[in-house]
Amino acid sequence: MSNADFMAGLRADAEPGSHPGFDSPRVSGQPDKLLLTGATGFLGAYLLDEWLRQTGVTAYCLVRAPDTAAAQARLRLQLDRCGLWSDDRAGRIIAVPGDLARPQLGLDAAQYARLAEEIDVICHNGAWINALLSYQDLKPVNVEGTRAILRLAGEVRQKPLHYVSTLALFFGTGHTRQTLTETDVPVLDEGLRGGYKQSKWVAEQLVRNAGLAGLDTTIYRPGRILGHSHSGVNTNLQDIFCIILKACLKLGSYPAMDTVIDITPVDYISRAVVHLASSESRRTGEVFHLHNPTPVPWNQLMEMVRDLGYPLRPLPEEAWHSEVRRRSSAQAGESFFRQLRLLLRSPIYLFSPDKPLYCGEMTLNRLAEAGIVCPRVDAELLATYVGYLKDCGFITVDSNP
Repeated sequence: MSNADFMAGLRADAEPGSHPGFDSPRVSGQPDKLLLTGATGFLGAYLLDEWLRQTGVTAYCLVRAPDTAAAQARLRLQLDRCGLWSDDRAGRIIAVPGDLARPQLGLDAAQYARLAEEIDVICHNGAWINALLSYQDLKPVNVEGTRAILRLAGEVRQKPLHYVSTLALFFGTGHTRQTLTETDVPVLDEGLRGGYKQSKWVAEQLVRNAGLAGLDTTIYRPGRILGHSHSGVNTNLQDIFCIILKACLKLGSYPAMDTVIDITPVDYISRAVVHLASSESRRTGEVFHLHNPTPVPWNQLMEMVRDLGYPLRPLPEEAWHSEVRRRSSAQAGESFFRQLRLLLRSPIYLFSPDKPLYCGEMTLNRLAEAGIVCPRVDAELLATYVGYLKDCGFITVDSNP
C-alpha cells in the first residue's frame, strides 16, 4: 500500500457513521453514574480517584477481564500501586468486565442495555499506548473502541462524552514550530508517523464529527504525563522519557539537545479533567490543552539531574546514540538497550527541534479560577521523580558505565 493510500484510509476511518441517538434529549443535572474506560492505566487510576473526590458519582469502570472478579482484582491492584485505594469509597466503584476491541464493548446484550439505560456521563480514557505497534495493530482498541463508546453515548438517551486525546496529534509536519491553541485542529499529513498517534488522530476525528452531529462532547489533550507531583508515583515506566532518563544514568551521559521537554504531573491532569468535566460553566464542543505552561530545556533538565548527585556528561547526539548501540551489542544479556535502540528508530518526537509549542491560555484561565495550577519543573519536583524511580528499582546506576 502506498503512503497516499494509507493516509486516505485513515481519513476514511475517521468518517462518521450513523448515530441515531445524537438528536435525543441530553442528560441534564449532575450525573449520578459514570462510565470510565482505561481506569487500570496510569492516568485512568487518577481520573477515577478525582471523579470520586470531586463528584458524587458511582463509577462503572470498563476493565479488560474475563469476569467480574478478575476485573475487580485488576482495578484494585492498580489503585493500590498508585496509593489510591480507599475502603470507604469501594462501594462507589463497579468493575465491568469488557473489552474496547470487541463488538458492543465485549458486553452481552443485557449488560449493554443496562449501561445504556443507567449511565449519565462517559469519560473515555482507554487506549492502547505503544510506540512500536502499527496503526492496524492499535485500530481495534483505539479507533473501533472509540466508535463503540460513541454508539453507547447515543443509546436510549444522550450522555455527555469526555474524551482524553493527546497533544501528540500535532506532531505532523503541518504544525512544525507553530504555536497552537485549543481552537487549532490537528492536521493529518505524512509527517504524523507512528501507529499510536495515527490511531488517536482518527479517534479524535470521530469524536469531533459526533459533536458536529449533535453529541455533547469535550476533548482533553494532555501532554507528556509523568508521576504524581508529591509522591512521584509513576506506573507508566515504559514512557520514552523514563526509558531515556534511565539510559542516561546507566551511561553516565546524555545527548546535548537544543529542545524543550513538556513534563506534566498526572495529578494536575486528572484534577483538571474532572474539574472541567463537572463544571457548571461547561459548554459542549470545548477542547482543553493540558500541558505544562513552562516547558524545561532538555540540557537544563539534565543539569538538574546531575545536581542530584548523578554524574552526567553531555555528548553530541550521534556520539550518545553510538554509546547506546555499543551497549546494545556488547551486553547480550541486557535487553534494556536493545529495546531503547528500537524506540530510537521509531518515530518518537521527544528530541525534535521542530516540535510545536502550545498556548493553553483558555484552559489555564478556567483552571486558575478553581486554584488548579500546574507545578513547575524544578529541582524539587525532579528530585521527587528520580527518588521514586530509584526506590521502585527502575533506576540503577552502573558503577562502570
